[in-house]
Amino acid sequence: MGGLERPGHFVPRPELHRTSVHEAGHVLVAWHSTHAAAPIKVSVVSRGHTNGFAQTQDLEKSHQGEAELLDRLAVLLAGRVAEELVLGDPSTGASNDLERATELAYEMVRIARVYGFV
Repeated sequence: MGGLERPGHFVPRPELHRTSVHEAGHVLVAWHSTHAAAPIKVSVVSRGHTNGFAQTQDLEKSHQGEAELLDRLAVLLAGRVAEELVLGDPSTGASNDLERATELAYEMVRIARVYGFV
């Protein structure tokens, strides 16, 4: 899913710990959210351009309610929050999560405006 494993790629222990905390944040929030997709796999093995990933059981749905979208936002932001809470300092590793969360939030606002909810 995340690409080929980078053989021989050494990840320093502090970076591995940070990645573990980050991915655990995603998984914990997904697991405890009522409307988020269930976590099915998590890895801290460096693959492709990522240091780790959390895979959820995303079901192809054409319609999602506000509660589902808000839970998706929470899961996306949970990695950065976990880094801040556990390590006291979030890293740039959350930049892709922040981009995806921003894109989702903008889409939610666009939809709300189109249908007159705002």
